[in-house]
Amino acid sequence: QQICYQSINDQLTAAIRTHVDLTQIFDLALAGLTRSIRVSRGMVLLLSAESGSALCEIPQKRRTFEYSSESYSVETPLDTKITVASEYPQACPVPRLAPAEEPALEALEQHQGTWMNYSFEITECNLCQTLLTQTPEPLILSALANPQAFAPIAPIFRLEDLPTLLLMPIEHQGRVMGCLVLQHCERREWAVEEQSFVKLVAAQLSTAIVQTRSLQHIQAIVTERTTQLQRSLEVQAKLYEKTRQQLEQLRKLDEEREEFLSTVSHELLTPLTSMGLAVRMLQQATLPPDRQARYLDILEQQCQQETQLINDMLALRKLEEPTVAQCHQIDLQHFIQDAAKSDLERWQKKGLQLKLNLPAKPLTFSSDPESLNRILVELLNNARKYADSNSKVHLKVAPSNPPTHAIVLTLQSVGLGIQPQEIDQIFNKFKRGERATKQAIQGTGLGLALVKRLVEHLNGAIAVSSKPIRSGRSWETCFTITLPSGQAGQVQAAESLREQPNRVG
Repeated sequence: QQICYQSINDQLTAAIRTHVDLTQIFDLALAGLTRSIRVSRGMVLLLSAESGSALCEIPQKRRTFEYSSESYSVETPLDTKITVASEYPQACPVPRLAPAEEPALEALEQHQGTWMNYSFEITECNLCQTLLTQTPEPLILSALANPQAFAPIAPIFRLEDLPTLLLMPIEHQGRVMGCLVLQHCERREWAVEEQSFVKLVAAQLSTAIVQTRSLQHIQAIVTERTTQLQRSLEVQAKLYEKTRQQLEQLRKLDEEREEFLSTVSHELLTPLTSMGLAVRMLQQATLPPDRQARYLDILEQQCQQETQLINDMLALRKLEEPTVAQCHQIDLQHFIQDAAKSDLERWQKKGLQLKLNLPAKPLTFSSDPESLNRILVELLNNARKYADSNSKVHLKVAPSNPPTHAIVLTLQSVGLGIQPQEIDQIFNKFKRGERATKQAIQGTGLGLALVKRLVEHLNGAIAVSSKPIRSGRSWETCFTITLPSGQAGQVQAAESLREQPNRVG
């Protein structure tokens, strides 16, 4: 018999060392006990408090009950349940419970023929309460004992069929975690060797429970730490990406600064060089009057170019500050006609025609006259510089469709177009097309940047498209500007448009 006991103990020790599942360890222990001691059934019951693990301290209350005509005072845990964690053999009759315990019956029906996972309050069974008072000693109930002395008794014990009972507490450091239950259908005595062996198995189960719960606790900590680490890594990744974006932005700003300094230096030095040359020539006493007039013209033109560059830069700087547009009522027909006459001489020299497409009826619009005039002047100046000689430039003005108290200005020209890769850059400061630079067309790269800032200042939008025409040498370029009215209802739409083929000059 001792060899059998030792074999079971060795199997349990090996299972615990290899971290076998706790349920399998329970089954192994019950199978070995019931076969070696020769009893009808074995169970493992575990205590659990609603506040947490059974290993925690459980508050106590005192309760008195009768046992063999003597009074005993028992300390009963509050809010504590007992659950069947393992049963051997598993096949057993399950009686129908009282209506008040229907939820428990539903749980039993999920495990037909077994009490597995069945739970009950510890206050519902005096046998379990008695066990808690005499830890670490077992509770033995012989077949001749009166079960009514322990009433109430949980139905899982089935004392009418299995009257001989041994309850061995499973405890750790003075705290009860559950009990080991052995029952037999006939009267029998529990030998000292048997009790010692059951106590040894209970100690093994205690070790397995503590080890499993410790591992679960460690795994929970590891999972929590892993989650925290993952979140930390995600935050670091976001910070890294944010830093990378900021560095990329700084790199672009540095490139723009270098390009700005290079462009400004060139645009400032070129007129100054021409002006210096003209001054030196004018200092010659023998210079003919016609050449004097020519050099004076050069001085005037270069001075105007220098002044224009500085004014554009100051205007852009001013637009970068938050300001409110000063809106007034504008008669768009007269306003656009006046803007179209602002640079007649240079349009005539290039043989360009500006065709206006305006509403037939007066179109009154609320906007900032100064900003709107600068937009028109810059767009017309841009069209003049890049349009083919002796070509037509079309400027159309109309209310938006459907009417939304806004106007749409469309400027269309044929000439030196915009490459697809340059479309997104032409509104940047000091950005000019590659072909414009190669053909030495005068410009600072500030005109369209100023137009975009002014349109945004008026809460409008600007778009551009450019595509080659059939010949392939020239491109059709179209700028579209949508401007909302400064005051709702100020755009008076016309039902028809009239074509005004005005030749500028």
